[in-house]
Amino acid sequence: MRCDLKDPTQSWKTWRAGHSRNSRKGTASRCINSTAEPIKTWVKRGQYWNRYSMPQRLGIECVAHEGVVRSITKVGIMRRILVTGSGGIIGGHVVHLLRQSDANIEVVKFADDLTDMAQTTAAIEAAAQIDGVIHLAAMVAVDQVKSDPARAYAVNAGGTFNLLGAIAQTGQKPHVFQCSSAHVYAPQNTAISEDSTTQPISLYGRTKLMAEIAATDICDTHDIPLCIGRVFSIHDEGQTGPYLRPNILRRLEQEDLSLPFDLYGADSSRDFLTAREAAQIIVDLALGRYVGVINIGSGTPTLVRDFVQGLTQTPLNIRHLGGHDCLLADITRLIAFKEKADG
Repeated sequence: MRCDLKDPTQSWKTWRAGHSRNSRKGTASRCINSTAEPIKTWVKRGQYWNRYSMPQRLGIECVAHEGVVRSITKVGIMRRILVTGSGGIIGGHVVHLLRQSDANIEVVKFADDLTDMAQTTAAIEAAAQIDGVIHLAAMVAVDQVKSDPARAYAVNAGGTFNLLGAIAQTGQKPHVFQCSSAHVYAPQNTAISEDSTTQPISLYGRTKLMAEIAATDICDTHDIPLCIGRVFSIHDEGQTGPYLRPNILRRLEQEDLSLPFDLYGADSSRDFLTAREAAQIIVDLALGRYVGVINIGSGTPTLVRDFVQGLTQTPLNIRHLGGHDCLLADITRLIAFKEKADG
């Protein structure tokens, strides 16, 4: 028999008292305790009620004989992970990977307006227990950010204020992964470490840095564990809009490739990851409850011209236009995290 204890106010003792009649000689009861917050519960072993600590939602298997619980076994921790921006390029992969990673993980997709504090607060309250947060929602497209900076700040910074403020009001302390960007760094010609100067030159970068500062202050004040992941250059087969990969693919379809292929920043270096690779790192950091700032990249420089040529089998006569720069991640911390996780 499998029973779900859904009422967050109902203790194990109350549940068992109401269901002991289902325990028959020689039968076993399998029960999942899904209480909404940490509690101390009482479980009957033989003729005695023993105090049993439940720091998180626990999967409990109890074997009853003649109406008395004889054994109790922990079979899994049920974790609820709230994901914002689940409809985005990285978000879709994150949700898929979370669901693949562990049968005891429940993904809660945040679908409300983060710029509206009342909506955000109501949504967080309705979500009840949250064990982890992966905050991906953002306004990223350069043209949209430039044309409406007020909206960009409202989404990227204000949305972070509202989300973390609403979580803090509940008194919960879930692990939070805050998705940031390499655009918060000042440009430099060498690999960028997490300790490098943060001096964004773009409006988008400034909105993300403001979100980082706010997230750090809010989480520090309320003792909420925070990971800030600074994502470098991502691309995806399903990407649309004004991003490098879809923009180049459109040009490859429309232009005469026998002519010079003009490309701004062709000789610039970037640190490319597929969206799925970035999503896997994010999921690993979130489930591993990493705390601190960490770069999310490959650590390998690729010339933009080489990336573009890799999108077609037709040889291109790529002509560099404009200046060139380097955006390469120092992934020393990420490597150390992976080694520790694997060890």
